[in-house]
Amino acid sequence: MDLNDVLSSGLAESLNALEADIMILTHDLDVIFANSSYLTKVNLSLDEVIDSKCYALTHKQKSICHPPADSCPIFAIDEHGNHGMEVHFHKTSSGQVNHVFVGANSFHYDGKKYFLHVASKYIEDKAANKPDFHGIRELLDKALLDVRVNLAKYS
Repeated sequence: MDLNDVLSSGLAESLNALEADIMILTHDLDVIFANSSYLTKVNLSLDEVIDSKCYALTHKQKSICHPPADSCPIFAIDEHGNHGMEVHFHKTSSGQVNHVFVGANSFHYDGKKYFLHVASKYIEDKAANKPDFHGIRELLDKALLDVRVNLAKYS
């Protein structure tokens, strides 16, 4: 069973239920899934985003995000499996810029590496005067658990 079959058999429904914008990417950063929250925000269908580069969709740019202006959370994932997390600017289809948290992590299925990309509303910890990554960390943990539980059914 390939990953698209797993998505069709319940994983997509699980990821659609989360209150975050979620994409699953190939190792080349091509989108193979986007949940309904993300699709609604960008006013596109799943067929319109499949095989697009994530940075073309989220940033409307032609190349991968590079620091210091755009640090990609996918490149911040370490060899120990720790999440990559960044504050990012995503653009809507109308060109509106949104300040968001983005968390990412990787998973393997059927011998291939994939990335889970989760974005949520930016929240600042007023007392500490810095970004509050707690919420995005929880959403990423939940989404990654959903992915792993669903993949385990078919491994």
